[in-house]
Amino acid sequence: MASCPPTKKARKAGKEGEEGPKVEEEDEDEVPEEIEDQCSDCHQSLAKLEKLLKPVLAEARPSHDKLSHLENASLTLTLCYTINSLFWVYLTTQGINPKTHGIKHELERVQKYMNQANIINERLKGEVPRVDKGAAKRFVKNALWDEESSSSKSRKRKQTEDKNQ
Repeated sequence: MASCPPTKKARKAGKEGEEGPKVEEEDEDEVPEEIEDQCSDCHQSLAKLEKLLKPVLAEARPSHDKLSHLENASLTLTLCYTINSLFWVYLTTQGINPKTHGIKHELERVQKYMNQANIINERLKGEVPRVDKGAAKRFVKNALWDEESSSSKSRKRKQTEDKNQ
């Protein structure tokens, strides 16, 4: 087990002097149970992650040939995001604020490209409706008021009314 600083309890016991209990060398090397549990949980999680990523990383290049360009880009972006997220966690465990580190900008950049890939994927699947630009222009043109056309229309109406009378 790695050497950690003594716990508060152990430091207090060492300061009590000759009358109180002394800190033994074994106590200095002990890690609090809470931290040991968290470390073992983290270790188990990393082992699971390693198991999951092993097949993907082992066959990364040969399987890329079988994928379309969009699927290949999505896979690469997912792996990049995963690695950057793990680095974010690493910085956090080292006491470094990742929000002020360059990794934040890298994660934002990868997220932007992932969103672009998703938009392209939706377009290819036909999930995003396409706008008929010509129809939209005609619709807007006819819906807007035009001074010239309205005055000519009113003149025509007057002329037809005069003829009918």
